[in-house]
Amino acid sequence: PNANGWNKSTVTVTFAGTDATAGMDSCDAAKTYSGPDTPSTTVSGDCRDKAGNSMSASRTLKFDATSPQSTATPSRQPNANGWYKAPLSVSFAATDGMSGFDACDPSTSYSGPDSATASVSGTCLDKAGNTGSASYALKYDATAPQASATPSRQPNANGWFNASLSVSFAATDALSGLDSCPVAQSYSGPDTVSAVASGTCLDKAGNGGLASYGFKYDATAPVATATPDPQPNAAGWNKSNVTVTFAGSDATAGIESCDAPKSYSGPDTQSTTLSGTCKDKAGNTDAASETLKYDATAPILTDAVPRRAADRAGWYNHPVEVDSHGVDAMSGLDGPCTSVTYSGPDGNNVPISGQCVDVAGNVGSKWFSIDYDDTGPETAATPSRGPDVNAWYNQALTVSFTGSDSVSGLESCAPPETYGGPDSGLAIVGGICLDKAGNAGVGSYALQFDATPPQVTGAAPARQPDSNGWYNQPLDVRFQGTDATSSIESCSQARYAGPDAGAASVSGFCRDRAGNRSADSSFGLKYDATPPAVTGMTAKAGDRRAVLSWTASPDTTSVEIHRAGTLVYRGHDESFTDTGLKNGVRYHYTLTGYDEAHNAATSTAAVTPTAPLVSPAAGAIVKAPPRLAWTRVAKATYYNVQVWRNGRIFSSWPKGTSIKLKRSWVYNGRRYKLTPGKYRWYVWPGFGPRTGKKFGPLLGSSSFVVRAR
Repeated sequence: PNANGWNKSTVTVTFAGTDATAGMDSCDAAKTYSGPDTPSTTVSGDCRDKAGNSMSASRTLKFDATSPQSTATPSRQPNANGWYKAPLSVSFAATDGMSGFDACDPSTSYSGPDSATASVSGTCLDKAGNTGSASYALKYDATAPQASATPSRQPNANGWFNASLSVSFAATDALSGLDSCPVAQSYSGPDTVSAVASGTCLDKAGNGGLASYGFKYDATAPVATATPDPQPNAAGWNKSNVTVTFAGSDATAGIESCDAPKSYSGPDTQSTTLSGTCKDKAGNTDAASETLKYDATAPILTDAVPRRAADRAGWYNHPVEVDSHGVDAMSGLDGPCTSVTYSGPDGNNVPISGQCVDVAGNVGSKWFSIDYDDTGPETAATPSRGPDVNAWYNQALTVSFTGSDSVSGLESCAPPETYGGPDSGLAIVGGICLDKAGNAGVGSYALQFDATPPQVTGAAPARQPDSNGWYNQPLDVRFQGTDATSSIESCSQARYAGPDAGAASVSGFCRDRAGNRSADSSFGLKYDATPPAVTGMTAKAGDRRAVLSWTASPDTTSVEIHRAGTLVYRGHDESFTDTGLKNGVRYHYTLTGYDEAHNAATSTAAVTPTAPLVSPAAGAIVKAPPRLAWTRVAKATYYNVQVWRNGRIFSSWPKGTSIKLKRSWVYNGRRYKLTPGKYRWYVWPGFGPRTGKKFGPLLGSSSFVVRAR
């Protein structure tokens, strides 16, 4: 039997025995069992030994040769048409009335292929090991039908519709068959370049096939315009060939075409219309027109009339307005014809142009003439003699007048005039001549007349006093004067070069341009050209300082000291201490003493200040160990010298005023080397025995820089 104790096919039971004494004689023949199914049956037999003893043996069986009752169940039911369109699973179950149900295949999924006769199968086992099969037959279609959308008519050649249309829907399905499609859709707007009519067709399995028809729709007529070139004037008239161009705009389909331009060049008319149409790409049209008023004929001038009578003997001698008159038969005159104001040039029968403009802008012209002379005769004034001096008169003269006129002719001139004053830089002697048109020509002789001598008003020195009202160099004095009419021509100049005096003077005079001479005048001054005395200048060096001293004469009023061109002292003393200097630098001083007239006396000196720390100079660059040197301090018995670089690295107690550094040394148990870099050193004086540790104030500090060789 199987693990569950069951047999499901014919069973043969064989009988056998053993006998330890007489031995076995025989056993019953084998017996078979092949049914009926039973939960318990016994098969028995005997065995005998050779002594005639017998013993029975039996085998109890459970027998089941019948398959279990198997079923297949889907995870969901098909649609109303008996079709599936999406994956499903089929589970298996069974019952067995004898040995009982043992196990079934697991659920099985189905997701295709599409088929009208698909099935899903599985098996179940009872405890006897019999197999029962079950299957589920199904129809499966997961493929959408092939749908299409068809318009009720085709678009125009540009692919546009401009009136209502309908779109119908159809489909085919090769498996489950078509179930339904939507009714036709109508479209009548809005205008668009991307209209779409869509519908979904269903097959009997419930699959939807989408069909769409995309199209362009424009049922709105374009906007057409008519544009004349050139544009009419402000009054709406054209006077030359007009071309009307037709154009359009369409917001959706766009313009396909417009009529060609149309031209008009006559005849003159008060109203004519040029029309044209534009069509958009959807086939919609719109008309536009331009109504023209056309006048290409200039107005006719009929007359030109001056607004006043001639001034004298048929001549006009000042501007005259001339009005033009005319007519226009079509557009009419655009206001009065021109009124021309004529103001020259002079002439007999001079031409005057008249113009009339009609409303269309046409201009009509005509020439007229008048006699015009508004220019006085050429009149000349001639003096009886030339000027006396420098183009100036200083005595009376006579002026006579003559004239000529080339247009209307000369009529008369004024008698001669005499001039004997008053003084004037621009005296005018004038007279007139008349021509036959009544114009006056003025003749004048401009002259300069001065019979009055000038006056000396002062004297101007060539420069201001040199100092405190005193001159200390020769002085040029130029005298100045005034003349009310002809002005000064020249004044004299004098030079004063001594002797020294507190009340010196020079004299001079002036002459005007008419030749008149003034009386003499004088100019007073103070003069001193002798410098003071500055003697005995000395310079004594100190620590960053220099002490200067000197002796000045009694007439010395101030002293200035310059160091290399820079003013360092100004005053009245006879000594000066200059501080803030650099030790070891030589300074040059110039002392200048001044008297009240600013005469100067100079003296010079030079000095080199010395620092307490003498060598090397502050900031000096060295390439070998330097010798440090300093100035001696009175009563000092020894000195303390320290060298610092990122802390103190050297200290020594020499008795003299210098010490030579080495390339390496030991300080506080550590060895140091004189490596490249900046070092600072200090010196203090010590007094008495070194053990007394009596130090004076810091003598000074300095620095040096070590550079690699």
